[in-house]
Amino acid sequence: MAEIRRILIATKYRFIGDTLLSVPAIRATAALWPDARITLLTGSKALEIVKNCPFVHDAVEFDPYRSSDQGVLPFLSVARRLQGRRFDLALVLNRSFHSALISVVGGARLRVGWSGFAHRDFMLQASCPYNPDDSEIDSYLDVVACAYRAFGGGELPAKFDRHLEVWLTSEERASAPSVLSQPGVYIGLQPGATHSYKRWPAERFAALADRLAERVDGVKLVVIGGPDECEIADQMLAHCSEDTRRKAINLTGKLPLRGTLAVLEKLSYFVANDTAIRHAAMSLGVPSLGLFGPTSALKWGNASPPVHCVMPAPAGNLEDLPLAAVEAEISKALKSLGPFSARGIREPVDTSPAVALAAPAPDRRVPSPDFRSIMVTTKYRYLGDTLLTGPALKAIRKQWPHAQVTLLTGPNAAELMRNCPYVNSIIPFDPEARSNQGMNLYLHLVPELRRRGIDAAIIYHTSAHAALTPWLARVPYRIGWAGFEKRDRLFSDTLPYDLGRNELECNLDMVRHIAPGLETDNKVELWLSDQEMEDVPDILRLDEPIIGLQPGATNDGKRWPAEHFARLAKLLLDRDLASRIAIIGGPDELEAGQQMLSACSSVVRERAIDLVGKTKLRQTLSVLCRLSFFVGNDTAIRHTTVALDVPSIGLFGPTNNGKWGNHCAPRQVISVSPTGLMQDITPESVVDHVEAQGALVSARALALAAAKEPVST
Repeated sequence: MAEIRRILIATKYRFIGDTLLSVPAIRATAALWPDARITLLTGSKALEIVKNCPFVHDAVEFDPYRSSDQGVLPFLSVARRLQGRRFDLALVLNRSFHSALISVVGGARLRVGWSGFAHRDFMLQASCPYNPDDSEIDSYLDVVACAYRAFGGGELPAKFDRHLEVWLTSEERASAPSVLSQPGVYIGLQPGATHSYKRWPAERFAALADRLAERVDGVKLVVIGGPDECEIADQMLAHCSEDTRRKAINLTGKLPLRGTLAVLEKLSYFVANDTAIRHAAMSLGVPSLGLFGPTSALKWGNASPPVHCVMPAPAGNLEDLPLAAVEAEISKALKSLGPFSARGIREPVDTSPAVALAAPAPDRRVPSPDFRSIMVTTKYRYLGDTLLTGPALKAIRKQWPHAQVTLLTGPNAAELMRNCPYVNSIIPFDPEARSNQGMNLYLHLVPELRRRGIDAAIIYHTSAHAALTPWLARVPYRIGWAGFEKRDRLFSDTLPYDLGRNELECNLDMVRHIAPGLETDNKVELWLSDQEMEDVPDILRLDEPIIGLQPGATNDGKRWPAEHFARLAKLLLDRDLASRIAIIGGPDELEAGQQMLSACSSVVRERAIDLVGKTKLRQTLSVLCRLSFFVGNDTAIRHTTVALDVPSIGLFGPTNNGKWGNHCAPRQVISVSPTGLMQDITPESVVDHVEAQGALVSARALALAAAKEPVST
């Protein structure tokens, strides 16, 4: 076996809670290689949380999210510091490409980490799967076990000690505010959290504080948090009763991190969101309750009832977590924990049971990064392109069910995607608007993305500014198509764009690249409310088959001639395939609609319903649901007929039908020009297609007439 004398352990740079959860892995490393010197590589705050750790000999501070540590020169400077230590083994307890790379450049002879993350497997000599459903403590211990199997000199222990620890000096303990030295029951509350979606509402914390102040004798409520949580603490206290405020000790933003640890040790009980401070309370043996919303309580809860409990919110939404349930859990916990001492502090409880290391199950899914806030950027102008990202959004929601997903797209595309169940929010953004010219393009958007704590950006837009925006927002993981406008350097990961591959599959490929083995489907969808379905012009409420035609298109080259549409309308009426013809299009297609009507005979015009420019986007979708059939050019509206399952024919000329001809035969088909010129598709061939699908047309017309209600989509 390889001799291991110097070990580097690289943890997450920014999140102190993650570093705290790695303590059992650090302790296990020291036990397995007792003669090795261990160096910790992490950020400054993470180093502060594990200060005085007896298992670490020295540390290298590095935070690539900090401006002073960004760029090539700071990276090389840290790499040179690592090289000087001549590491035999690096344990990469971080899922980033960057962490694996710095262990390579830093000269670590052997490198071990999780497999399957951002093309970094080739930098690891040994790896193990990352299970997104395992406790993070066990995921860290998996890496240690993997390294020992590959490069250790003996048998692994049957069990690992999983308990958390922090180490306070007597001076740090003495620094706790004297107000906490009086007798009483001290219950800590932390209403803040890094991300807003991880926060139980401030007014609920206030109501809980009121109940505790009323029902627990001698209670003192200690409000805890960092400097960036002062506002949420003030909001909570503003909702409290005067009596509660008299019993509250607000220490939010008033203590350094180590001082907060000293305060935690004084508490009888602690209630908090999913935060690093809750992990610290558990490390100090303080009984606690963690409130979990979209983040996984299995992964991050580290529960050990009845001392340390977690309460997941229904459907992952903390706003749906009722006050009564939280109060009941606290009452049960206080009763089970037994009597408090004179100072209100419960006697020490053994919270460190030895738990067997779980062996990787053979049917585990191939791992993917544990993203918590994901941004998806589509083309701002083209509605059809955004609609074709729908299956990818569904796949993202399937892979990361608890993540906050933000869709960044144009205003019209945002309107099209309204009610999408796979995103939490949509940012309508138009870079061509006058208000977004010059640097204004970034002045508002970048701070908003930083506020949301985006940790992954999936960029389907091929513009330079679409890549630059998440880079400026310091999004850690940024993936986009390779080879566009020399912008690859702005991404942390890229994927080749296949010009011949169906666009739906291309979009899904990017998600499958991040989450290998994920099962996906390529069905496009739209979501209309019952009220929207009823929002159609009265003239369409007929018991007759209505066929819609869209003579317009974004580009002239994609338009079938107006005379051909006029001829098709006559053929549809002559063959009794339709009783009325609805002409559909947006305000920018008025000219194309008028050209078609001008080419129609008076008989056809009498039976035409001209809706071009007269319905807004969402109403147009409702109109489509009233049609028996639709014929149109290669446009976003044709894509929506597929999403709404309206029988249709798409007319293709110069555009690549293999890429953009999204359809579900036999209900939706495409007709392709033999020459690539739109005029070479004949009206007779199109009406023959419609007639061949006559059964579909008739069945849909009958269904519409029988229901006299909007067709369910």
